[in-house]
Amino acid sequence: MTKWKIQLTRHCRPNPSHYSETTSNTTLNIAYALATNPIVQTRFHAEIDSIVGLLAFSNSVDVPYTYSILRESLRLHPVAPIHGMEARVDTVVQGHLFPKGTNSLLMIRAAALR
Repeated sequence: MTKWKIQLTRHCRPNPSHYSETTSNTTLNIAYALATNPIVQTRFHAEIDSIVGLLAFSNSVDVPYTYSILRESLRLHPVAPIHGMEARVDTVVQGHLFPKGTNSLLMIRAAALR
């Protein structure tokens, strides 16, 4: 984790109203993406079929394609496209001062589509 990410984590308070509906929105976006991309759907289905028997013997399995689908869905359709934060203490991030009480917005969707 980079120094500025640690600073944001320690010194900023996230807005709890942004935490609802994450699972249902992500699941819906993945279902839509799979339904509209039959090649991706076939490869995803094959990967899941290959691990079904392994799940009875292990708590973790390697599913890189499934993980990639999840990450791409979250990149293209973040649940909270804008995330609000408030600085708890005076904080300097990459040379920019955020005085205590400063509200800021992280433009997650805009950054993801760059």
